[in-house]
Amino acid sequence: LLAAATTTTTTLLPSSSEKRSLSTPLAKLTYTGLPLTSTYTGELPTVFNSVKPSITLATQPLGIVNVNTCIRSPVYETATGLVVVNPLLPTKEYVAGLKSISSRTGKPITDVILASTAVEHAGPLGAFSQRFPSATYWLPPGLYSFPVNLPRKFLGLLARDVRPLPPSTSGPLASLGFTWTSLGPLKFKSVGTFHDVALNYQGTLFVTDVVTSLYKGEIPEVLDESKPLLFHARDSVDEVVDDTPENRNKGWRRMSIFGLVFYPVDITVSSFPRFFSRSRQAGLGEDAVP
Repeated sequence: LLAAATTTTTTLLPSSSEKRSLSTPLAKLTYTGLPLTSTYTGELPTVFNSVKPSITLATQPLGIVNVNTCIRSPVYETATGLVVVNPLLPTKEYVAGLKSISSRTGKPITDVILASTAVEHAGPLGAFSQRFPSATYWLPPGLYSFPVNLPRKFLGLLARDVRPLPPSTSGPLASLGFTWTSLGPLKFKSVGTFHDVALNYQGTLFVTDVVTSLYKGEIPEVLDESKPLLFHARDSVDEVVDDTPENRNKGWRRMSIFGLVFYPVDITVSSFPRFFSRSRQAGLGEDAVP
């Protein structure tokens, strides 16, 4: 089982020796209007791990307001080309990694599947299509942009061949060996939709957001940065915390909860005067989106 946005799949995360980083503008905007690249200080690492000979998993950190998680995109080698699902932000390093896979296999990227309508997955699609405009792009129903729901032509999607993703196995993707079924789109009362696709290829199942869990495992290497972890390790806005493994793990557990549920019921929000108190620990809020 592969999951696109998760904090639990430690076996597929890179070791520190495998980490790569490349300077990327911190607040690079996706078409969602939100800076969803990372709360890292200008560094957006991308790592690639081989799941099996025909499947490679790309991982980037995703962060906003000091809540960081991993976001992943599988690359499948089929008989005729490469298929990318939920493409990531097309940094130079990510694009170079995809081109390396293409060079190694002798196959171009022929298809791109968006398996979710969530903004963190749909956001990079426009920029990615500008790097790989010759691929066929498969889009799910219920796709939207936030805060303004704009027509697709205004969202940077420049591919010449854009098609609706069938709700279940059929058409050209099925002939490549994929089978799938869909949940949604489910409309929210406020804004947006939820849509997820369970995609199977050669016995490996990929889902985006329908499988979630919380665990007491090691902090993923790609997310092991002190500021966000210590930010969430505090029990109050004016508490000063030491940079220790225990405090990092405490912050990681809380960050994981925020990554799954952005408004946990047991969290008490501080008042504005206390939030802006000068007694806050210096540096912890830096580089985060306010």
